[in-house]
Order: sequence, then C-alpha cells, then structure tokens
Amino acid sequence: MPYEDISGSQRKTCLGIVAFLLFSTVFVTYLFTNDAVSPQRVMYATPHVIARDGQTGVEKLDITPHETTFGKIKRGKDYVIIYNNVPKCGSRSLSTAIRDVLNKRKQDSTVTNIAKDKRHRIKKLTEVLRNLSPTTFVFGHMTYIELNRSDTIHINMIRDPVDRFVSAFYFTRNGDEGGTQPRGNGKQNNNVTLEQHVNEKAYNTSQFFMKQFFLTEDQYCDNDEDNLAKVMAIIEQHYTFVGLTERMGATMSMLEQLVPDLLKGLHKQYNSTRNGNQHKYATRGKKPPSETTILILKGYLKYDYQLYEFVKSRFQETQRRIRRERDSK
Repeated sequence: MPYEDISGSQRKTCLGIVAFLLFSTVFVTYLFTNDAVSPQRVMYATPHVIARDGQTGVEKLDITPHETTFGKIKRGKDYVIIYNNVPKCGSRSLSTAIRDVLNKRKQDSTVTNIAKDKRHRIKKLTEVLRNLSPTTFVFGHMTYIELNRSDTIHINMIRDPVDRFVSAFYFTRNGDEGGTQPRGNGKQNNNVTLEQHVNEKAYNTSQFFMKQFFLTEDQYCDNDEDNLAKVMAIIEQHYTFVGLTERMGATMSMLEQLVPDLLKGLHKQYNSTRNGNQHKYATRGKKPPSETTILILKGYLKYDYQLYEFVKSRFQETQRRIRRERDSK
C-alpha cells in the first residue's frame, strides 16, 4: 500500500489528541493511586455513576473529588462509635469483639444495642444518638443517620452480595447453628427451594439491598445509580472504615489500628472466641446455589456488587497504607 503523508495541521491535531489522552491518564491515575498524600487529608475521587457491562465492564464514570474520612486514624477516647450493621454480614462477630474490648474498660465506656422496635423510629433515634456522651458504642440493624457531631466514628461491614443473599434466605428459614436467633419470620414457604425462590422473583424483605443501609431516609430515591453515588460519597466522607466479612481478621486488625486508643486488643479478642462464634453464628442448612442462580442474582444485585467492589478497593488501599506506615517505623 502506498504511504500517504499527512499535512502539518493534521499532524498537530494528532499530537494534541495524544497529549490530551496522556494528561488525562496521568491525572486519573494520580487521583486513584497517589499515596504520597497524608492519610489525614486525602482527596479521593468517588465515581458518580458506574454502569457495568456484565459483571466487570465500566460504561460511564464521572469523577468528583472531595476530602475523605475513610481510613483516617482516630486517636483519643472521646468518641461515639456507631455501627449500623448490615444484616448477614458477620455483625455479631464484630459487635461482640468490640463490646468485649470496651467492657474491659469498665467505668469509662458504654455499650448500647438499639432495640429492634426502635430502629425505624428515625427522628427519636437521631435525638438519642445526638445526645450520647463519649465513650459509647452503639450497634443495631439501622440505616445511616447523619448526626453532625465531630466525635462520631461510623463503621460497618459488608459481604459478597450473592453470599449474603443465600445466607439470608436460609437464615430466615432455619436460623443459626447456635440457636441464638429465632428460626425465621414465618413468611417463607419451606417447600420452595432457593432456585425456585430466585426464578420466581419471590424476594422478600429479608433480602434487601446493602446500599440502603448507607443512606438516610430523605436521601433515598428511585434512581439506583444516584443512590449508589450517594452511598459512595457518604462512605468516603463519613465512615472511618467499612470492613469485609470475607476478611474478618484483617477487618479487626485494621479497625484496631485506625481507632488505636479505644479498640486496642480487638484482633486478639476476636481470635480468642473466633472458632466458637463462627460455628454458633453460622446459618443452619445453607446449600451452595447453582451457577444459573448465581448469574441471575448477580444481575439482580448489580448495584450492590458495584458498592462491594468500591469498598473492597478502599479496603485494600487502606491496608496497603497501614502496612507501609508500620514497615517505615
């Protein structure tokens, strides 16, 4: 094929495009991977909207930088720790370990489990939480509540969405191995298999989305992409840490290092009761889903998966930073 030279103006246009693409790549890479910035004041780029092609492809990304709280070390003891635990994500293991550590402090800490009948009375609950005095640990299955007080440490833990869905299905039916929870809410047909339940789209209230626990009532809307963007921003700006059920040990260790004066000994406390609690809290009669059911659920839970991948990324970044700081001492 004969070689066709390009004009000077065309060459300048091509060079300009290449330069712009290189600059954009460097800038976005800096936003997401820059580790030279102090962890105490980091500007993180939260994806405004992520729509995935299948399970992993990114369709649209709008980056909005803002200051982060996630992974910021909280020194001192005068804090209110609020754990609005997402159900079926190992919350009893985490809340028990924190409670046991704080109870060893005896007179200078308070542990409060929000009663089930009070968790949905948001106005009253908000007033109670705003008037708590440090040092207090509050936990319960409740939505995120914006308190506008500087001495609050918000934490949470999430799980692979399909694993959580399956666990919730069988827990509602069978309870757990330790018998410490009721058998279920009586609304689930015990003759229906998980596959039938999914194929018939018979989802009940025990399989709600993880993302709704990170939004206040007035922030929730009908647009799933907007809800996801709000959740990511709230986690970045207001949560000290969100752990992963699959990385329970690392979650305990990182919380201890992020809240060192209050949660010293958390990882050791968790290890001392881990084996017994894991069996006691395990869902009874749980069976692995079929590959077809997994694919259906991944589509149904796609926004929870985007939230899960976002938290996992921030979890790993925080873990790497903590290791670097430890190794540099």
